[in-house]
Amino acid sequence: MLKLQEKMTLLLPSVPSTQPQANLLMPMLIVLMALELLVPTVAAAPVALPGCPEACGSVTVPYPFGFRQGCFHKGFNLTCNETGHQPKLFLHDDVEVDAISLVGGTVRVQSKIVNGEWDYRDVPYQALNRNRSVLSGKPYIGYAGSWSGGLTVSTEHNVFVAIGCNFIGYLAAGSDRGSVYVSACATLCDTDYPPPGDTSCSGVGCCRTTISQGLPAYGVQLKDLNQTEAAYAGKGKPISSRLLSGAAFIVDREWFTGINVGAMQNSTFGDFGSPYRSRRSSPKVTRVPTVLEWWLDVKSDRDLVVLDPHSVSGWRCMSLNSFAANIGGAVNKVRCNCSDGYEGNPYIIHGCQGNTTLPSA
Repeated sequence: MLKLQEKMTLLLPSVPSTQPQANLLMPMLIVLMALELLVPTVAAAPVALPGCPEACGSVTVPYPFGFRQGCFHKGFNLTCNETGHQPKLFLHDDVEVDAISLVGGTVRVQSKIVNGEWDYRDVPYQALNRNRSVLSGKPYIGYAGSWSGGLTVSTEHNVFVAIGCNFIGYLAAGSDRGSVYVSACATLCDTDYPPPGDTSCSGVGCCRTTISQGLPAYGVQLKDLNQTEAAYAGKGKPISSRLLSGAAFIVDREWFTGINVGAMQNSTFGDFGSPYRSRRSSPKVTRVPTVLEWWLDVKSDRDLVVLDPHSVSGWRCMSLNSFAANIGGAVNKVRCNCSDGYEGNPYIIHGCQGNTTLPSA
């Protein structure tokens, strides 16, 4: 095999000229042309099925997701609302999709904030009825809706946040035995409220904590820390007038930093320069980004996976040069990726394409 330098020498003819500049320019042009010939061209890896749109507005929609008939796998249908100035992608009517990741197996959505005012006597019980499922209680944070695929809140990418004064915020999972708490944190304002621009969210007026269990929906419960007669002795107000005002939400931990923390506190507390209002208007910020995780079920999504005895999970996906990894130790849950040196969509036949590289000399 000729070395690259020797190939260049063969491609560079002797061009006689009485003009030195012309003698230098011609070999340089030939070198550039030769390099272009040596770089292989690789077709762009497919994102969606043939003939299907690859995006809704600014959001890329890779298969198995899709929003037109014949463009999505069963259980992965989305809605693209194209009636506005900018098309928007929805998980269902109330949950907007910001981004979909094949590699990470995530969907980033805009989820609602649970906020409002609760009477002192109702706070511990109003949010979640222990005799019903999570979805039957109010308020709740949920992403199930009309979605039929596997989808849960990512415990890796999100935190649970509560903003307000002197209450404990709980996330609860429903079960046949009632509710089970999967996350909780306390937010206190004993002597003062967070100063303007505060971005710590470390327990004074704002708290955050991890989520122990990823679920498609949660009940939300806010428990007043001052729910005794003694706490209101000498206050000059009847205990029945006590109103708990606050907000709770699940949010992308990478987003909930810096100025975004301050913005969420400002939205909940209102004007920091005035006394905390027991009755307040709704927060200006009504949605926050939340990361959900998705996967394939080897039974219901059997037409997207292929038995592969050489794979650790025993499966690979539709494309050659792909592999399927088990999720959370569950043998029936897998997520696909292209093998090392390949990129693209492993859920499509020939979807994983080799990387573009210069040939070795």
